[in-house]
Amino acid sequence: MIELNKKEGILQNIDSDKDIPCWLQGLIPEAKAYGIFLLWRKIFSPCFYLLPLEENAERVYEDLKAFLPEGVFLLPVRENTTKGNLYQFLHKIKEKKIIILVSSVKAAIQLVPPLDIIDSHKILIRKNMQMKRERLIKWLIENDYHPSPLVEEKGDYAVRGGIVDFFCPTSYNPVRVEFFADRIESIREFNPSNQLSVRQLREFVLSPSSDLKLLPEDRLKPIIQIIPEYFSLILDEPFEIERKMGINEWNKNKEVLIKKVKFYTSSLPQITEWMKPKKIVSLNCSPLSFYRGELDLISKDMKNWQRKGYKVTIITPTLEQARRLQELFQERKLEFIIKASFNDRSLNDTLTITIGDIERGFILEETRDVIVSDADIFRRYRYKKRKKATPFEEKIKSWEELKEGDYVVHIDYGIGKFKGLVSLKIMNRWGDYFRVDYKGSDRLYVPFNQMDRLHKYVGDSDSPPPIYSLEGAGWELTKKRVRKATRELALSLLELYSIRKTKPGYSFSPDNVWQLQFEASFPYEETQDQLIATKQVKRDMENPAPMDRLICGDSGYGKTEIAIRAGFKAVMDGKQVAVLVPTTILAEQHLRTFSERMSDYPIRIEMLSRFQRPKKQKEIIQHLKEGKVDIVIGTHRLLQNDIRFKDLGLVVIDEEHRFGVAQKKKLKEIRKTVDVLTLSATPIPRSLYMALTGIYELSTIFSPPQERQEIEVEVSPYSDKIVKEAVLRELLRKGQVFYLYNRIKDIQKVADRLRKMFPKAKIAVAHGQMNSSSLERTIIDFVKGKYDILVCTSIIESGIDMPNVNTLIVENSEQFGLADLYQLRGRVGRREKKGYAYFLFSPERVITEEAKKRLQIIRQFKGAGAGFKIAMEDLQIRGAGNLLGKEQHGHIASVGFTLYSQLLSEEIKKLKGERVKPSFPIHIELDVEARIPQFFVPDKKQRMQL
Repeated sequence: MIELNKKEGILQNIDSDKDIPCWLQGLIPEAKAYGIFLLWRKIFSPCFYLLPLEENAERVYEDLKAFLPEGVFLLPVRENTTKGNLYQFLHKIKEKKIIILVSSVKAAIQLVPPLDIIDSHKILIRKNMQMKRERLIKWLIENDYHPSPLVEEKGDYAVRGGIVDFFCPTSYNPVRVEFFADRIESIREFNPSNQLSVRQLREFVLSPSSDLKLLPEDRLKPIIQIIPEYFSLILDEPFEIERKMGINEWNKNKEVLIKKVKFYTSSLPQITEWMKPKKIVSLNCSPLSFYRGELDLISKDMKNWQRKGYKVTIITPTLEQARRLQELFQERKLEFIIKASFNDRSLNDTLTITIGDIERGFILEETRDVIVSDADIFRRYRYKKRKKATPFEEKIKSWEELKEGDYVVHIDYGIGKFKGLVSLKIMNRWGDYFRVDYKGSDRLYVPFNQMDRLHKYVGDSDSPPPIYSLEGAGWELTKKRVRKATRELALSLLELYSIRKTKPGYSFSPDNVWQLQFEASFPYEETQDQLIATKQVKRDMENPAPMDRLICGDSGYGKTEIAIRAGFKAVMDGKQVAVLVPTTILAEQHLRTFSERMSDYPIRIEMLSRFQRPKKQKEIIQHLKEGKVDIVIGTHRLLQNDIRFKDLGLVVIDEEHRFGVAQKKKLKEIRKTVDVLTLSATPIPRSLYMALTGIYELSTIFSPPQERQEIEVEVSPYSDKIVKEAVLRELLRKGQVFYLYNRIKDIQKVADRLRKMFPKAKIAVAHGQMNSSSLERTIIDFVKGKYDILVCTSIIESGIDMPNVNTLIVENSEQFGLADLYQLRGRVGRREKKGYAYFLFSPERVITEEAKKRLQIIRQFKGAGAGFKIAMEDLQIRGAGNLLGKEQHGHIASVGFTLYSQLLSEEIKKLKGERVKPSFPIHIELDVEARIPQFFVPDKKQRMQL
């Protein structure tokens, strides 16, 4: 841990008795967390830091994480916090742990029970302690936990033999306790989404699920009054604290505050009459400039600071970013050392990069410290801690889950109907089996150890699949026929693949310094999925063969940034980039995004669409031929015959399913020689299929963006009441609304109807038949907040990013395809605000079965990876055979999409010369009963998963 040096003597001179209370003035907002860190390190006792406003407290809390060493318990006390979290905070105080509490005034006057009654409302469990499993279960039941087959929500508990899972309201993750006889063998946190362990715990304090049992009404006191004497109370901006507390609360709490206070902090020397500091310390503290990516300028300043004897520390959120910065500054003759945390710095380290996150940097003269935030260098947003992304397999498994009544395919016996899980006694041993019913009275019992030979049937939705008999050779003959057909299809699919291999494309150079600098300036934290996908794209670009990669990720999950980085890499090698999008609005948005990201570099970016004036189009086309335009973003106008590039190196296709047959044919030709990157939230089944069978390369992004919440989806018949409630709720929170009506003929009537319903709301109309300037002006005015409701057609479907629009209402939603519904849902809830999507269908019309299924699926699939699942469900509804060509329709219907894909993949591998492992059923029978008994795990579904 870093030690105080002589230059920090101004703090060492504070005598903990004689000079208390002490006033530190001149501590600017940027440096307050660091000031508290230095104070805490000086007095080394629990601290309570009280600030005037919630936003001040939140900033200090987040910044402190970057400075404090491991083992210090930092806890925010927030306004309107849950009682469960208050309970956790009270328990930590009771435990007398090394703790720093950060609170706003409003949060600190919340009423809580005094510390002396805490012990009667908790249970402490420790590893290796003696405890009967039944005692823990009894306590959970008595304290309002409810039984569940699987613990996923707070207040759930589940029992499986010697394992007890529970989700305590005070904890971030649920906890798993494993008993061995009457001893607790292990305590682990686990991830509720995949049930896998996250980390081991030595002990855990379990609190009641119900808030009512926590807070007896007769003994409640404000938090600031129950803080023990051994806490050092620090008041920030005392004058403001008095003002924010109000006369009544101030009179109630003034005496306690003045008695307990040990330090005051303030930016300015502003004093109030009740402050009686025994010592005043003036600090010389100043903020840093925003450097906006000008690395030469900040490097010059750093060299000056170093010469004057300052220690320069850059605090950056990720190791990946730290390495980028280290390399960028090495180019400028500055040798930074990377340390895992701020407290790993040594006295001799003058140039350090540490992992953490602070909002802004500052200079503190007294300690000769220059603290630089990553945001000072590149002006980025504050990072948020992410939940670890679940593996790809976990995301897609739900569409494969078997339900009773589903059609299934057994690789050895053919198509049958799944009838659930049964327990049978065979040869004096009990076992669990999947029951599958075949033709007539034929039944097959598949043991668990052979479940890999069974999968869900996805095929033709128009008619049920053929059910096979367990006798005869019908299934084997069908498989032979289909294998022959897949061999023929594999040959035709590989034609394009072979052309790409025999006609080498361009091999891009490895990343240069500008690429590192450009990626380091991204204003958000990259998710792990984004980083992996970016590396895969770059690897493909550096390969001589033309790239053909599909990036599959939900709306707003960062696909565009991957395309931007790929485009930048291409331009760095002197190549041109074409970005192809389905709508003019999306082209304009991409133009803004690409231009903003590349504004610091000499890159010319243009947009081309049919709505531009012929003169402007002609000029751009001529400049493309001459190589004067580096990146062109456009609609299908880019695919017309008059377009010529001087040196095209990369084509980015956004949402290929929105283009017509003629455009796709042109794209097929482009793929033969040029690197192609396709982006999609819901890939067309053909593209997805090509990726799954190895013709295209596939990258997936399932990690959600920062603070993204799940969108609330409602599917119901149209009613004025629903529309009124939805719109008024959004307008009350100062948000905006998309009202989608897809018939241009009647769209003005719908707008008039809404004007009568909401006379005070400002309403605009937008559709594809408006002239380009009117449409653009309407959209821009809506983005600027000049309108509350935009009545529009599906022109808003693709990619538009309007973070203030968080309610979507779709009228006649039964007329939309599944991918369209999903894309529309992705237009709201794109930032920290919760999004609401209403899919309303006409109560007068008869809805087809397909439309019903689509609406059910759009309500069912939420969260990360939903786009992939919806694409798979689209296969099921529309029929895989129809989507993959009429000639394959019957073959897919007869064996199911999964087995068909497997057979095709094997044939493709053979034609590529790759080794195909044979599929042999191997069974090893042991003379033991190996199973999970029903009494141990009562829930069938959970037993099946285990």
